[in-house]
Amino acid sequence: MSPSPGLGTEVMVVITPGDFLFAAAFRLRVFGFDISLAALEDAEKVGAEDTVDSSNADAMKQLADKVTNSEGLEGAIVASGAGAAYKAAIRLTGFQGTIVTVGVPYQPVGVEMASLVKRRFKLQGTQTGNPVDIRQMMRLVEKCHVMPEVELSWI
Repeated sequence: MSPSPGLGTEVMVVITPGDFLFAAAFRLRVFGFDISLAALEDAEKVGAEDTVDSSNADAMKQLADKVTNSEGLEGAIVASGAGAAYKAAIRLTGFQGTIVTVGVPYQPVGVEMASLVKRRFKLQGTQTGNPVDIRQMMRLVEKCHVMPEVELSWI
């Protein structure tokens, strides 16, 4: 059982490299999906088990099927402004999976409710930035020994 709130051990993550560190702190299996080669390289640098160009829906499905024996991912964390990222999370998350949205997409995303009902998804929204969330995040950073990458430069 994963120590993460509501997510299993196999999680598709479509988020910034810094957020991979938090996913790793929860001991999640992290897979990076993005259209940007630089973002995929960053995901690999911080420990993503595998990465896939998210413009290739078949490759995304193949990876999800491979790591879950075709049962679908246990969860997805999506922090992208692209509606396609949310649709991919819905398509790849399995029965009773959890999809966590961090923020919102740029445009409304149409969701086929039948897929949510049939697979009994839990859809959870979250945002960061308020004082309570920041305090909780800092406690997690301390508890799980999350070490940020720091780049120093002269101005």
